[in-house]
Amino acid sequence: MAMTAQQSVPLPEGVYGATFSSWEETTGGQYGPGVKIVWLLHGKTKENGEPVDKWQFVSQKLTPRSTLWAICKSFGNTPILGRTYEVDEVMDPLVGVEANLVIKHEDTPNGPQAKVTEVLALNANGSAPPPQPVARPVPAAAPRSQTATAAAGADAVG
Repeated sequence: MAMTAQQSVPLPEGVYGATFSSWEETTGGQYGPGVKIVWLLHGKTKENGEPVDKWQFVSQKLTPRSTLWAICKSFGNTPILGRTYEVDEVMDPLVGVEANLVIKHEDTPNGPQAKVTEVLALNANGSAPPPQPVARPVPAAAPRSQTATAAAGADAVG
């Protein structure tokens, strides 16, 4: 059978409806043991008609700052600090849940790759929860010109 070398084209950036299809444990990842999550994207099919899947690799570290914690929390399964969990105890309840995935491109040595950067649980009506307000930084005061600074100093002395 012949093969053609070709450039991989990443999934375009955006928000995609998806179903948590399956998971498997991984070993030896950058941050230790991990989990490979397989999401099936809604309305996306390959040339052969199979659904498009998107893999997400997460660490098995279960801390409030971890991706796995955020995924569990978004589906109402916030882990309890200090409790020990088996991996299947955390992952099995997620199989079949639907979510919106935020996909962004990340530069890699092999070219841009589409990465799941956020998992948004769906509301009862099938939509993503409204975005949470984000604190906006206060803009810095504009620098004063030398004339304005001199005038302000003269008024204060004067």
